[in-house]
Amino acid sequence: MTNPRLIAITIVRNETGNYLTEWLKNIGSIADYHVFLDDASDDDTPAVISRHLESHPGELHRRKTSLFRENEPALRGQLWEHVRRVARPGDWILIVDADEFYDHNLMRLKPQLLADRYPDVEVVKVSCLDMWNKTSYRTDGLWSPEYVDTRIIRYHDVPFGATGTELHLPPYPASTNLAQNLKIWIPKIHLAYLRNGDKIRRYNFYTTNVSADTDPVSHRHAMSIADTDVQCTPYITPMYTLAAHLRGRWQNLHIRRTLKKYGK
Repeated sequence: MTNPRLIAITIVRNETGNYLTEWLKNIGSIADYHVFLDDASDDDTPAVISRHLESHPGELHRRKTSLFRENEPALRGQLWEHVRRVARPGDWILIVDADEFYDHNLMRLKPQLLADRYPDVEVVKVSCLDMWNKTSYRTDGLWSPEYVDTRIIRYHDVPFGATGTELHLPPYPASTNLAQNLKIWIPKIHLAYLRNGDKIRRYNFYTTNVSADTDPVSHRHAMSIADTDVQCTPYITPMYTLAAHLRGRWQNLHIRRTLKKYGK
C-alpha cells in the first residue's frame, strides 16, 4: 500500500520574468509530487521547470497553443485529466499558481490531512494574503482575506465537469463538496500585486476583460486595484522573523527574502 501524498497542480505560462525560481523552491519543499501544464510558453519556463523536476518528483505537460484567455476552465480540465492518471485515493491536491507561496502553517497541516485526521473534510479554505508591498497585505473592501479560496481538495477520481467559460471560475472539479470544509489559518501569500507594474497590468487586464454587468463583484474588485488610499495588515513583522529563525521555519524565511527582493 502506498502512502498518501500532497500533489501540487499548476498551469504556467511565461513565468521567468516573475518569481518562478523562488516559487519552485517554496512549493518543491512542500509538495510530494507536482503536475505542471505549460500553456504554450515562449520563454524559458519549461526549461526551468524541467531542471526542477530532475530533483523533485513530478511531470510537465506542454500545449502548443495558449488556451488560458480563451477558455480557462477547459485548460484546468486538461490539467485535471493529467492529475487523474497519477493521483490515488487518500491523496490531497494543492491547486497553486506560480505567484502563490505557502509557509509553515501548511507544513503543519499536511501530515494531519495525509493521516486522514479530518475524515469528513473535502476541502480546505485558505486565506488569500494579497501582498501590496514587501511586508503587508491588503485588507480593505473586497480584499478581505480570511478563508476565501478553496485550494486544497481531497482527491476523487471524477471528471472535471462543466464550470463555464468566464474568468474567475472554480479551478477544481464541479462535483467538489464545498460544504464539507475546514477553515483553518493557512495563508496563501499571493505576490500578483506586489510590484507596481503588476498592479497596472492586472488593472488593465481585468477592467478590460471582466464585465460590470455579468460579474459586478469581480469588476468592482478590479477597479479597486487603482485605489490610492488602501488598508494593509503586516505579514512580515519582527516577531515573524524572530520566530522563523528560532523555530527553523525555512519556508517563512524564504518568503521574507523573496518579498524583500521584489517588493518596495
